[in-house]
Amino acid sequence: MKKCLIVMWCLILLACFATSSQAAYRDLVLDEGPILYYEFTEVTGTTAVDSSGNGFDGTYTGGTIDLTAAGAHGTGVGFPGGDNFVDVPDLGICSAEYTIEFIIVAFDGVGTGECCTSIYHTDAYPGDNTGDGGALHVVVFDDGFMEVDAPGAGFAEGGLPGGIGEVPITHIAITFVAGEPGAIYIDGVPGDPFTATEPGTCFTDSQIGAWAGEVAGRNFIGILDEFAIYDFALAPETIAAHAAQKVPPTVIFDPSNLGTLTESTVNNSTTFTVTLAQGSPEAGVNVEITLDPNDGTNDGTDIDLGLGAGTPITLTFTTSNWDTPQTVTASAVDDSLFESCIEASNIASSAVPSDPNSAYNNYNNPSVNVSVLDNNTGCVIVDPTDVSVEELDPNNPEQQAVYSYVLNRAPIGGSLVITATPDASVVEIDPSTLTFDNLNWGTPQEVTVKAIPDDELLDDGALVDTIISSATHSEIDPNNFSTISNVNVNITQDECGQLPFIEKDFNQDCFVNLLDFSIFSGSWADCTEPLIANCP
Repeated sequence: MKKCLIVMWCLILLACFATSSQAAYRDLVLDEGPILYYEFTEVTGTTAVDSSGNGFDGTYTGGTIDLTAAGAHGTGVGFPGGDNFVDVPDLGICSAEYTIEFIIVAFDGVGTGECCTSIYHTDAYPGDNTGDGGALHVVVFDDGFMEVDAPGAGFAEGGLPGGIGEVPITHIAITFVAGEPGAIYIDGVPGDPFTATEPGTCFTDSQIGAWAGEVAGRNFIGILDEFAIYDFALAPETIAAHAAQKVPPTVIFDPSNLGTLTESTVNNSTTFTVTLAQGSPEAGVNVEITLDPNDGTNDGTDIDLGLGAGTPITLTFTTSNWDTPQTVTASAVDDSLFESCIEASNIASSAVPSDPNSAYNNYNNPSVNVSVLDNNTGCVIVDPTDVSVEELDPNNPEQQAVYSYVLNRAPIGGSLVITATPDASVVEIDPSTLTFDNLNWGTPQEVTVKAIPDDELLDDGALVDTIISSATHSEIDPNNFSTISNVNVNITQDECGQLPFIEKDFNQDCFVNLLDFSIFSGSWADCTEPLIANCP
């Protein structure tokens, strides 16, 4: 009884993991409306469920197929070679354009030495009454070179030089439009185009992992996942987006952007959590996640993760704690160096599972973003640096904009005066000078921006003004706050100058002309019989 319960819980955990980790990729595929889509999430039985909603369930054929093999998202389907394949029902379509998309999770690379191993085969093309035209045959050679081939239909070979190489998980897409060059995309990158004389493909007598069972020794050996067929050619940017999601996150950082930490006792630290995202490690396998602030964007001494400036830390996850968030505290190191005002950094990550065959060997090295604000270098922080105002009614607060200045440290030996200078013909600001001293340096001071209405009766195009700021000191500061960001002001103009639209300017183009009379007469004819109040 205990053994049965253990097996049941393992299957439940595996199903939950597949559901959570695959959601992003599945949504991308389903948004495109595939004709057929096998996620290969089944761990028992003989049915490959079609997630497209079109009911084209496949059949796992061959008793040695591994339905619990590690896929790109959850489980995939493992082919050991021999007479093992997924039998695909007749889709009932002959299409002049299509896309075949799938993920190779593992590829043995050992075939007959003569040719290749088969990924997918479908048997006929429009106008082929013999049934042996081989309208589409997708193979991978022993050296990893991909090919689309159908000799009876006139396909030429095509692919990406170098093939799938040593990449453990590879996204593949093959697109075809009759009369146009086809393409094989490997991880979103198109290879040399291939051409074909046949008019399309009839999706009949299809098999995944075999060459219609007719060519011995060419059955696929490895793991496939996420197999989809579309009756149109996916756009290159769509294929690239799918390829980018071929591997789900292997770890979750929450949050993954820590914002800005200050070298001081105020806002100098924050926390984030780390959790495994690929599900529980295999039994007896520990996964060590190392977080390292020495990622090359700084000198390695800006961030302390709890073991001292720039020292990496290691978190250990097991089968019992893999889904329990582990908290890490990141602190800005308060040093005496004069550095960049705000220094961008990243906390890099890497994973080492205790078993080299673990799924966590596909760790995708995400990072945590953080910036450090130096408290030795003088810095004026402007927020925001882009604002928008309207010219129609500048005294209306809703048509004004506000931005602020604040210092990252007190000015040494006196006060700092900031002077802001706009183009006075188009923008007015209040105040135009601001003073910071040892008491108020850390408090943001706001500036209100207004547009100045002009007398233009026509739109003179988009208008952008730049507010330029400068700083002066009452005494010499060893680092003088000289670098200050400009503020860009986007101005929405009143096309009729300072005058409002007059009553008869029905289309509000600043002119009363025949077009306005046309609008008026049309409305008058519509509502004079019967009489309607408030007609123009």
